[in-house]
Amino acid sequence: MSNQNYHCKQLELYAAARFSWRKFIAFISQFNAFKGFYNVPYANARLAEIDAAQAIPDEQVRGEAAETLHITLNQKAETALNRWQDLKRYIADAFTEELQITKLQAAGSELYEPARQHDWESLQGLMNDGLTFIANHFADLTAGNNMPPAFQTTFNTAKTNFELTYNQFLDAETDEPVSTQAKVDANNNVFDKLMKMLLDGQQIFRTNDAVKNHFTFTHTLGIISAPGDCTLKGRCVKGIAQTPEEGVRVTIPELGQTVFTDAEGKYNISGFASGNYSAILEKNTLQTQTFTDLSFDPGTSITRNATMIPNA
Repeated sequence: MSNQNYHCKQLELYAAARFSWRKFIAFISQFNAFKGFYNVPYANARLAEIDAAQAIPDEQVRGEAAETLHITLNQKAETALNRWQDLKRYIADAFTEELQITKLQAAGSELYEPARQHDWESLQGLMNDGLTFIANHFADLTAGNNMPPAFQTTFNTAKTNFELTYNQFLDAETDEPVSTQAKVDANNNVFDKLMKMLLDGQQIFRTNDAVKNHFTFTHTLGIISAPGDCTLKGRCVKGIAQTPEEGVRVTIPELGQTVFTDAEGKYNISGFASGNYSAILEKNTLQTQTFTDLSFDPGTSITRNATMIPNA
């Protein structure tokens, strides 16, 4: 299993990479003159790779399937154990006291305690032994209206439901390391291609420190991860009537963060670092608006309201 090549948080990597590739586009002519494959489609492909890497579930999300199955597995196990206890009571009435210990052992009683302690292999064995016992002693168990004949099916259903869930749980546990590696590999790909471009940018602008800084990962990371919990908020209304407009897409492209206005036309993007940003407001039926030069000091909040104009 490979290790991550980047020494920052995942979200910082994505934000820094998006910021850098958009700066790359702003200086595309210089990059293209340096290396011919540097062009806008190349940058767009890198931005798409960032989106794809971010879309791969994080460890907590990846573990959600296994955790959900674990909860379900416990429920199915409890049902199976209860059905075996039902069988135990039927054995108590079907056989004499002298025979009960032998019969219970044949039905898997020695596996009951470990099964109750979540030893799932023992529970499988318990249910297999129980079902076999019912088949071998069906006449004795059902005599005198003791065990309902349908209990054999009920027991088998509990056994089958447990085993199906257990197998799904094992599959989820097995798949998780593969998913984890896919996430690391995708992030490393984003970082490695970014660093190659940044190093080329440093060479291209070696005599222009102001521009060169834009192509230094630590400088960009400092902008993205600077201290301070900043917020951009506002309200979108439409036309002369100033009616609230729901569903306007509000994006801070430098961060790759997007929200949509609610029924009151309000939006809120928070939890990002101080720095200079822009915001794009768009909806299919309305003219796009852009806020530029949004400058956030650490911990500050900026409000930008907008009157959206319908398309002609």
